[in-house]
Amino acid sequence: MPTRRTAIGVFTAMALIPGRSNAQPVKESRRLGILMPSGENDPETSRRLDAVRNKLDELGWKTGTNLDVTIRYVSGHPDSAAGLAMDLIAARVDIILTAGTEASKAAVAATKDLPIVMATIGDPVGIGLAQSLSRPGGNITGFSLNASDLSAKRVEFARACVPDSHRIAVLGNMKNDSVLLKAKSIAEAGAAYRIDTKRFDISDPSAMNGVLLSIRDWKADVILTTEDAVVVANRDLLIKLAINYRIPIMSEFAVLADAGAVLSYGPVTLELWKRSAIYIDKIFRGASPGLLPIEQPNTFELVLNQRSANALALRFPLNIESFADRVIE
Repeated sequence: MPTRRTAIGVFTAMALIPGRSNAQPVKESRRLGILMPSGENDPETSRRLDAVRNKLDELGWKTGTNLDVTIRYVSGHPDSAAGLAMDLIAARVDIILTAGTEASKAAVAATKDLPIVMATIGDPVGIGLAQSLSRPGGNITGFSLNASDLSAKRVEFARACVPDSHRIAVLGNMKNDSVLLKAKSIAEAGAAYRIDTKRFDISDPSAMNGVLLSIRDWKADVILTTEDAVVVANRDLLIKLAINYRIPIMSEFAVLADAGAVLSYGPVTLELWKRSAIYIDKIFRGASPGLLPIEQPNTFELVLNQRSANALALRFPLNIESFADRVIE
């Protein structure tokens, strides 16, 4: 059983990274472009943007004084990412901040010159965006959500909360390369416990009800979501349908547990957004993005939603409750 806020490991030799910030204010103005995977009116979007802005302010970059920020919102529609990335380039930004596979791939396709910082990304090496974590190369760097045993732990949580689990539905946008890699790792973890897994594609949110019906007809015991912009943008409807069909959802990110998923276990994403501001500062001050290591998460959180568990007549084992960072009553 994982310990609370398990440390997986991180490239943290910050003092050795060129361009380390002295947090002194600067007179020269910079333009930051942000390609947000979520929608403008999503509360999670505001939290993430505030985390970046507040940290940049601490580092001497004050919006409206020496920092201009231009934002484009993918809003859960990955096909729009390419055009929005070009909009940011046309706005003559100095750096593009992205999150997620689709937005990051769109930014990389749009420019080989402008620095790109990925606030969150699944496996940037596995999907071909970086040469390695230690030296990503090119014009890109950032923060990976990947941890080697995360999928196995999520399968363990599913088995503990639903002890007779034989079938786990893996739900996500299967057009997303990072989601496919996570689905594969969940299948491998499930096989070790002799649990059948099956992928269900939610790349078209309008088909969500039909997808959930297919999961019910397959007689899934648990749904494990593989989060990206599509899942996060449609989380309320997804969770409502799952509860109606009496299938517990267990997720990666706390934003889904807050919306009603029974459980979430994964990196603390807001911390990665804050840390992305540190990289933006370093690049503004002269660091090369290709030489800044892509860091892996070192802080994780387990969130339990007691309300949803009660609605599905589930009980959390005491050993899981004791490890929870937060319980939604």
